[in-house]
Amino acid sequence: MAHPFTPLGETREAALFTIGAIARRLHDVLAEFVPPPDAHWESPIPPDGTEQIVHNDLAPWNLVRSAKGLVFIDWDGAAPGTRMWDLSYAAHGFVPLSPAVLVSSAGSGLRALAEGYRLDEAGRHGLATLLARRARSMYDLLAHGHATGQLPWSRLWDEGHGRVWLADAEWIERWATELRQALVATHS
Repeated sequence: MAHPFTPLGETREAALFTIGAIARRLHDVLAEFVPPPDAHWESPIPPDGTEQIVHNDLAPWNLVRSAKGLVFIDWDGAAPGTRMWDLSYAAHGFVPLSPAVLVSSAGSGLRALAEGYRLDEAGRHGLATLLARRARSMYDLLAHGHATGQLPWSRLWDEGHGRVWLADAEWIERWATELRQALVATHS
């Protein structure tokens, strides 16, 4: 597994560019998938829209290095959603977006991920808008799971994941302007 995410023989930005490119190819392929009319989806967090089927858990803990390259696994959360909702979750885990990271480093990582994904300016603004909301959605899921005793969310809450997601969401909110600027400043 590729968790924690570490580049192999390449710079961090080059590795994040690669992750962005993989996510783009994945979304492009998934856009062609037409689910059967009676499909049932297990998506614990309502997405921001339903433009196509997305993975919903693009993260280092679901990325495997194989002889053929990097492969995303753990498709149990795949469901209708939007590309940017999926990419904002990937950004959180891969960049990462966390108080332990310098905002300048997070900004350069976001920019590399967006460049690999081939995001235009509107897409970069859209991604910036969703970053905190997507992180907070994980906190809300865990808080609700804790309150209702629903597994695995209550267990993850008890392990401290709720505090981590809340701290990350608050950090993203605090640095939202700088992260947005990093995403769009060098895009032409």
